[in-house]
Amino acid sequence: MKQADDTGKKSFEAVYREGAIHPAEPLDLPEETPLWVTVKLREETAVSTAAPGKWGTAVSHLRQQIHQPAWVFFILALLIYILTRFWRITDYPIYFFSDEAIQSLTASDLIRNGFRSPEGQLLPSYFKNYQVYNLSLSVYLQLLPVYFWGLSAALTRGVSALVSVFGVIAVSLTVKTAFQSRYWWTAVLLMAAMPAWFLHSRTAFETVLMVSFFALFLYFYLLYRLRATGYLFAAMVFAAASFYAYSNGQAIIALLVLFLGVSDWRYHWQVVRGVVQRREWGTAVAFIGLTLLLIAPYVRFRLTYPTDLAYHLRTLDSYWFKQDLTLTQKFGLFSERYVYGLSPGYWFWPNSHDLERHRMLGYFGHLRPETLPLLLIGLVICLWRWRSPAHRAVLLALLAVPVGAANVDIAITRVLAFVVPAAILMTLGLNWLLTRLKEAWQPVLGTAVFLILSWTSVGLMVDALNRGPLWFPDYGMFGMQYGATQLFDIIPEYLEANPQTIVLLTPTWANGTDLFPRFFLAPEEQSRVQTLNVDGFILDRQPLTDDMLFIMTPEEYQRAQDSGKFKPIAIERVFEYPDGTPGFYFAHLAYVDNVEDIFAAELAERQKPVDDVAVINGRMVAVRHSRLDSGSLPSMFDNDTFTLGRVMEANPAFVDMTFPEPWALRGLAADFGTMDFELTVSLFAEADSEPVVYSQIYRGLPADPHVEIDFDQGPAQVARMRVDIHDLNAGNTAKIHIRELTPLLAEGN
Repeated sequence: MKQADDTGKKSFEAVYREGAIHPAEPLDLPEETPLWVTVKLREETAVSTAAPGKWGTAVSHLRQQIHQPAWVFFILALLIYILTRFWRITDYPIYFFSDEAIQSLTASDLIRNGFRSPEGQLLPSYFKNYQVYNLSLSVYLQLLPVYFWGLSAALTRGVSALVSVFGVIAVSLTVKTAFQSRYWWTAVLLMAAMPAWFLHSRTAFETVLMVSFFALFLYFYLLYRLRATGYLFAAMVFAAASFYAYSNGQAIIALLVLFLGVSDWRYHWQVVRGVVQRREWGTAVAFIGLTLLLIAPYVRFRLTYPTDLAYHLRTLDSYWFKQDLTLTQKFGLFSERYVYGLSPGYWFWPNSHDLERHRMLGYFGHLRPETLPLLLIGLVICLWRWRSPAHRAVLLALLAVPVGAANVDIAITRVLAFVVPAAILMTLGLNWLLTRLKEAWQPVLGTAVFLILSWTSVGLMVDALNRGPLWFPDYGMFGMQYGATQLFDIIPEYLEANPQTIVLLTPTWANGTDLFPRFFLAPEEQSRVQTLNVDGFILDRQPLTDDMLFIMTPEEYQRAQDSGKFKPIAIERVFEYPDGTPGFYFAHLAYVDNVEDIFAAELAERQKPVDDVAVINGRMVAVRHSRLDSGSLPSMFDNDTFTLGRVMEANPAFVDMTFPEPWALRGLAADFGTMDFELTVSLFAEADSEPVVYSQIYRGLPADPHVEIDFDQGPAQVARMRVDIHDLNAGNTAKIHIRELTPLLAEGN
């Protein structure tokens, strides 16, 4: 606002919308002040396709704004937010997850491979995280930091935290520009004090990037809707960034774009008609070109990997693929989980639904319960003013958030985008409460609110750093997965002290532990660190030397002691968890003298066949088979190649089926894990008769091959069928994956 002259007149920028004049900034006037309003139209039309404004004008406007108290509070709030994100960023959360490390590692591999994927594709759209292609933009954001500064946990997390700063700025500016809220700057501190956002914005999980770009998209969309249509291009870019940042964000952003397209269709049509009438073909070409550019990476990926989306949902155990559920039951599960993702019970009260490593103990829920009244007030305001494009957009953003998670199950990482509309609603609610009070109190109120929210945010950080390591006592695989940064601070000491030392680090305490040596160690050190479980040395005899340093969990240490296969274990060090209990044993092992006899007796016992029954072609069949160590026998006959039975160690493995009555068979269809193999099928007309044998060798087949053998030489009726699978590239033992065995019945059988 600026003073026009000394007669009490003031001029200010405003827009006419929904039958009312909306000032760009709150007026510094007492409530109920009588006004004369003179309206002067600006040169641009109500629906302008011009760019957001010249740089000089923007700088001049910013200089005018920056001296206002609200901007001072905003800058101070932003400094508080930055402090609480970056201070000791690797100390809380106490874990460093493989899903964080893989982004920087993939970026490093991409640079080394000339920006090509392992498959040779230039600038790939998505990158594989183990079996699933679910990494994209997060890898590209790590490129420059990795190129200039290398790999470190602080840097990997720092990139994510930095992006989150822009996300909270977008939320705050959304409240300022779209809602003209006097206390718009409080959005920064409200987000800073959210337990769920505090925890995750200090990690490198992709969900943080998705949420931040989601906020930026909403901000620029509302600028497009309320200010100038030139902002649409920025909104499109950030919608795409949100889409590519996190796989679960695809459904959220797609649904929100659909919602906004339908909700504001009249405005969109007015924009299109204006472009056509004014023959602004450059604008039209730019829009079409940007659209094609943004969707091209996804189209290329879907054409290259057409089944990956379904496979991804299968790996997450989505109920949509469960054959024992009806369509009605599946929609019921979707509705139930969708509603739960929006419920106050999930967000504001304690729950054990989420994993411990995604929760903060002692803070009730993912959001502070004292902010629930603010959110509800903001929700009522938006519902009351739903005809306003800004208020309606916030409601639609809220409704879009749970849709992706509801296809699998609600988890905080999948619905974290909820914090964006929640922060806007809380800020609107807080603004409504504070502006109801006397104007003379407003400066004091602003200062008090800033101090309270800042104290809350900093207190949350201090508490997490001091008490957070003790909140949950399960530090292993199913708990905090604690130890990556801590162990790899210690391991180089042992490698340097003895050049002959080989470290065997157990992989059972966290997901993806094979990534950590590549992330934390220099190349010459990586060759001396292996992720191996001591259980392999308990199961089979393997070479053991004094230079081998085992790092074992307490459970593995106990199994090694109880196995009777090792001499007294020489412990070099006990690495303790934060609560003082033993976390890892650093030890040397040596076999007892008669260990060969022990192993021979155990192998003979393990290779004894197992007798079981299975339903095959709708009938109960007696089955004798090689012992399994994962999966199950029914999984081999359920017409689902996603499930399997994994043979413990036999090579060849066998499955021997005795049918309740002889079957007329025309062949066998089979699916296996990736390997070169020989498949032998023996058919018995009677249980003990001489078999007719079919055998075929397969090499170089695609991953998880499907093969079929025709029974063209009989017998006409089969009482028993034995299938032998020999992995051609393994020794006497192998873990053969049998995905599906399907006896093909002859017609009329």
